[in-house]
Parts: sequence; C-alpha cells; structure tokens
Amino acid sequence: MKLKNLLCCITTVMLSFTACTGDNSDIMPEVVTASCAIQSRASGDTQPETLPNELINNWWVAFVDASGTVRSIVENSPQLASPVERDEFTVDLPVATYTLYAFANLSKEQLYQRTGVKFVVGEKLVKEPSVAVWDNMTNNPEKTALIPMSGTTTIDFRNTQSFTVEVIRMLAKVRISVQNTSSAKLEVKRLSFGILNRGPVRLLPDYKALESCPDIMESAKNGKEELTFDNMNVSLGVNKSMTHTFYVRESAAKWTHPTGRYFVTFTVSRPDGATADEHYAITDDLQWIQRNDFIDIPIVISDMTIDWSVLFYPPIGGYPAVMTEVEGDTHFMTFGTSGKFRIRPEIKDNNRIVPPADYDFEITEINGDKKIFTNQPEKNTVTGEIIGELSSVTGTATLDCKVTVRYDGYETVRTRRLYIIRK
Repeated sequence: MKLKNLLCCITTVMLSFTACTGDNSDIMPEVVTASCAIQSRASGDTQPETLPNELINNWWVAFVDASGTVRSIVENSPQLASPVERDEFTVDLPVATYTLYAFANLSKEQLYQRTGVKFVVGEKLVKEPSVAVWDNMTNNPEKTALIPMSGTTTIDFRNTQSFTVEVIRMLAKVRISVQNTSSAKLEVKRLSFGILNRGPVRLLPDYKALESCPDIMESAKNGKEELTFDNMNVSLGVNKSMTHTFYVRESAAKWTHPTGRYFVTFTVSRPDGATADEHYAITDDLQWIQRNDFIDIPIVISDMTIDWSVLFYPPIGGYPAVMTEVEGDTHFMTFGTSGKFRIRPEIKDNNRIVPPADYDFEITEINGDKKIFTNQPEKNTVTGEIIGELSSVTGTATLDCKVTVRYDGYETVRTRRLYIIRK
C-alpha cells in the first residue's frame, strides 16, 4: 500500500490595493498589502500521525521579480513556540509578477551551504533555484531531525486575489509493520530495507511528477544503499505487532536492483534458539519512492515450512533407494546407488498447503562433488521439479535453492540448502 504523505501550502489572500499619488506628476507604483497564511494540510483517516519534525517548525518565503531581483523575504516572527500546521503573515509589495521560493525547516545558511543558492533583498540571484541541487540527501536521518521542505510558484499580483504555493517534504516516510501469526513468540533482532538510491537531489519539487517515478539524477543512479537496523531485539508475542519508521530520499528501484523491486529482511530468533532470515520482496505496486510519500509496508511472519519430497528411480536391485533427514532448514538426501531422481518442494503456511500457483523456486548454485551427477540437477519449468541423475561416483554436492511464496500482495523469499549425498 502506498499513501501520499502530508503536503504543506502557503495560502495568500490579497486584502487591498492602494495607489500612492502626490501633487507632483510622479506616480508611485501601486502597492499590494497581502494577508498570508502558511499551513500544512491536515491528515486524513488513512494517514499516519504527523510527528513534530514533519510539521512546520520554521519557515521563510523569498519574493523574486521578473528581473531576478529579490524584492522581499518574509519569515516566521517571532520564533514559533511549537510546530504548527498554520501560521499567518502579511507582506507589502509593488504590483508585479513574482516567483515565490518557499522553505520550511531549514535556514538560509543551510540552504546556501547545501545548494549554493543565496537570497539577499535588493540583489539579483547568482544561482538559479530551479536548477539547484541539494548536494547529498542522506537516507535515514535522525528520527527527530526536521524534515526540510521546499516549493515554488509564479504569481501575478495584478490579477490574483489569492494564491497558493506548496512546500513539499524533501524526504519520504517509510513504515514497516510486522505481525507475528506464528504459533510461538519471536524476537526480531535485525531489519534491513533497500536497495535505495544515494546522492544528490534537486532542490525544488517537480509538482507534475509527484504522482510518478522520480527523475533520479545521473550522479545518484549508480549510488546504492541498503539500510540496516541492528540490535533491535523486539519481542513479538503470538498475534502481536511492531512498527519501525524511518525517512528515505527519493529513489527508483529500476536503478538499484535487476528486479526493479525493494526488499525487506528480518533476522528472527525463535524460542528454540534457531535464528533465520525472513526475506520479503515488495510487489510491483512499489517500484519507486517519491519525496513526500508515505510508504506503508505490512508484513506477516507465519509458520511456514518447506519440505522436499524425493522420487528416486534406481536400477533394479539398487538398495537402499533414498534416505532423507532434516536439520532446521537444511535437508540431507542420501542415495545408495546411481539413478534418476526428482525433488519437489512441499510448502505449508500456518498448516495450510500452499498450491504450486502461489510459489516458485530456482536453483541458485550447485557446489561440491559435481561428478556424482551424470546429469546435473535443473528445474523442469513444466513439472516444477528438480530433475537430475546420479552416477556411480560417490561424494556430496549441495544445491542452494531460493523459494518465493506469494501472499496477500507480497512475496516471501526463503533460501534452502539441499545436500545430495551419493554413498
């Protein structure tokens, strides 16, 4: 599920127009006195709680005329006592067309340091904000760090009685919710999310592209980062849930992973002391993350078992046919003679048999004594089985398999190792 996080807007209502004329022939420019409000849009029922660092903690707006000259800078005064959704101000400006550059939760000094853009009243812009770049928008800043916002619009003061400029959060919010539906208490020890882009972003938002895949800058397309949260040690009772929230920069999975998807991995400890990695591949619904998005990822940890059935066709008189043994997630298959074999996964999720249509698997690697095979094992795409043939050579080989189970719009990935032992 992908929801759009809160936007912020600056709403301005024109109060009056006054023309100043004297007894001489000089006509003073018409001046507009504008009563303005900066406000963050209220959240709906489907949105998460807005935290203080996601609200407006400070703000300022620069008014730039058609010549590129900064005519006014208005900022919150006095200092805001607490984060707000709305703040009001007034501004007096001659009638003209202005480009407004609005910022929240960052100072003029921070803006100059990170982008090289500087606004000075009475001076022309040296660097054009529309092409400016934030030098490095990091993933996973401190949870209490203020989320910077930026926005722009062009307004003709002659013909407009009210206008709005939206300031867009430069980071997205990700919330991973984990529910334990297994039969025993679990402990989530570690969590990873990715793979994300890393590097610079454009200073100002592309309003037309906020509902689509972001345009990742060339210098950030090859920058990749997986976020890892160690030492979580969160205990999850049966049917209990946990959430983990963090912030990320805009990203497009088509540049970070061949599948064009994002992945979540948990390291889970079970009551018997066994530790396993739970892998989840987010479906095609999440192929990119845009600034200001709210990404909600619900995950269910269940009692999933993956067994393997073996059919063996030894020559007449071959004995014993095959012996199987399981230790945790590792399966041992011992063959006493040469012959053809077939191996098929049998999957249960909370005691429910998972039909073949809801899972897939692949052999990722074969290691060890490969000479034990007359024909190396490979997956038959028609029957969904591993098919191979053993020779008269003895030894041990391993098959690493990746099993993908589809569940409620998500994919759970499990890795299993099969030991093929030729006695």
